[in-house]
Parts: sequence; structure tokens; C-alpha cells
Amino acid sequence: MRRRTRRGLGLASLLSAGILLSACGSNAHAVAACKQVKIAISLYDDAMTKTGPAQKAGIAHAQSQLKRAMRDAGAATSEDGIFNSLQTTISESSRVGMRNVVPSLRAQCDHILDPNPYAPKGP
Repeated sequence: MRRRTRRGLGLASLLSAGILLSACGSNAHAVAACKQVKIAISLYDDAMTKTGPAQKAGIAHAQSQLKRAMRDAGAATSEDGIFNSLQTTISESSRVGMRNVVPSLRAQCDHILDPNPYAPKGP
């Protein structure tokens, strides 16, 4: 009887620790989406240094890259609703334009890719 209790407590402790640690970690799909978003933002920033047709082509390329992030953003939202804002912001980019969503996407992905920016970096 005592052995079962000890084993049950150990299993409950392990399960609780796993739940707590998973809440602290990032969603792999959200991270993948943000990597695509970062590429799109980089392309957008580059396009904004150009003028005329080159700028329009660069923005179109950035929007195309951003659309690639939708699949992972949708999967992240399906796994955890907390990522719904990322998916919504990405999807709104085609309606309101990238210049209106880039600041929000930048902030969201900075947090997803580095959830604790104040933590000391490596040894």
C-alpha cells in the first residue's frame, strides 16, 4: 500500500512539473511562424529603403512570405488559444497592409522567440 502511494505521489509530481514546464515553454508552431514573420519583416524593411516599382515588388514579396506563416500560426492557435492574436494579426496584414501590422508582429514575435528578455544569456 505504501509503495503505491509513493509511486502515485511521484507520478503526480512528475505530471504537475510537466504541465508547469509546458506552460513556460514556447509552442513549436508559434516559433516556426515567428521565424517566417521575422523574414517577412526583414524583407519589408528592405523594401522600404527602395522607391517605385522596386518598393512595391519588395512589399509584395514580404506579404507573400508572411502568408507562409499562416499555416504554423493556425496550428499554434489550435494547440493553444493564446496564439490567436498572432494568427489574427498575420491574417489582417492582407486587409490593412503590412505597415499597419509590422509593429504588432514584431512585438508578438519578439516575445514568442524570447519569452524572458531579461534572463541572462548563456555562459
